[in-house]
Parts: sequence; structure tokens; C-alpha cells
Amino acid sequence: MRKIILTRTDKLDAEYIRDTDAQIAASFFDLDAYQHADQVFIYASYRKEIDTFAIITRMLADGKAVYVPKVISRKCRKMTAIRIHTLDELKPGYMGIPEPIGVDDNQTYCDSKIKDAKFDIGNTCYEKSRSTSLIVLPCLYIDENFNRLGYGGGFYDTFLEEHIGRPVNNSISKPINKQIKMPTIVAMQRTKAISNLGFIESEMHDFKADIVIDENSVRTNPQVII
Repeated sequence: MRKIILTRTDKLDAEYIRDTDAQIAASFFDLDAYQHADQVFIYASYRKEIDTFAIITRMLADGKAVYVPKVISRKCRKMTAIRIHTLDELKPGYMGIPEPIGVDDNQTYCDSKIKDAKFDIGNTCYEKSRSTSLIVLPCLYIDENFNRLGYGGGFYDTFLEEHIGRPVNNSISKPINKQIKMPTIVAMQRTKAISNLGFIESEMHDFKADIVIDENSVRTNPQVII
């Protein structure tokens, strides 16, 4: 399924990509979850992924605290999240994907060593009840059951499992601690790349999307509390 979607995406014409990305971004900014979010964790788009650079630019202008992932261990599938204040802080990193600068790429971290100036999600963001947070995940496909098909690296599922505090097989946005508001997970996709695909076989460690946006619609997972 990944190969089919990637092949279709490579064949999408520039006008369709430009138009759909603009429509998807407009729907994203209209979300109540975005309007009320103090801080947003969002991937930096690469190749023909839905353009998040324009979204990040708008979020910074809106005064949101914007955090972007950076791979800190390929072996352990570890990422951290670093706050950025301008797009100039993003440079090609793991696999050529844009990442925040400022972490030594020659070091390998297999535990929670990065604290200081970096962003520790578990302690700094999502466990503060005063904070309302949003997560925008990269995806190849979200099916009708809100299951997410990623690129297969496992970085985001590992990241969410370690730092958000949800049970790894939980599809319901329900805080473990009732004083903590859980972040809303958003995914975006283009319909031409995913038409006539079936259901994704989800695994125990997979996180479902709470909200799915394409150029034609916005879907909210009926099982979540947002």
C-alpha cells in the first residue's frame, strides 16, 4: 500500500498539489482545536508531502509556540521536539528531512538525556493543564477507521507512546489524569493519492488520528473527546 501511495503522489501535478494544499491549510486553520491551541507539534514537510512550511509560517504569525521533530537516534527510533521561531532554523537532517538545528547529530541517545534547552514533551508541554496542544502527524493514508499509515520508521509512534501518556492501543483521547488535557492529533491527506484503498491493519502501538483533513472534508473520529 505504501508503494502505491508514493507512486501516485509522485505523479500528482503541481497545480493540484498547490490547490489542495491551500484548501487543506484553510480547513486546518478553521479548526477549533487550532484556534484554542497554545502550542503545536508539527512535522516539516519533505518532497511532495502536504506543505507544512506555509502552515508553520502562519502559526508563527498567529503567536503559536511551534515545535518541530528532530531525530536524535536512528537506532532507537528516538525523536525530540524543538521549538522554532523562524523557518531559517530548519536544515536538512535525517534522510534529508528538514529538522531544527542545535542537536549534535553525531551523538546517539537511547534515553531521556536531552532536557535543558530542548523541548521535553512529557514534562514541559502536555502535562500542564493550562496548555492546549495540537499534534500534526505526517501520514501516507488515514482510513475510514482513522488508522494511520506512516512511512514505516516507527519514530512518531515511539515518540507519542513515550511522551503523551496514552495507552499505546487507545483510540480515545481521554486523559489518564483528568486534570490534563490531552493533545489533539491531526492528519492531512490528498484524495487522489489514496482513492480506492482499503482498511489499514493497525497494530497495538499505532495511534489513531483524532481529526483528518483532505481537500474536500474534515472528519472527526467519533470515538474521541476533543
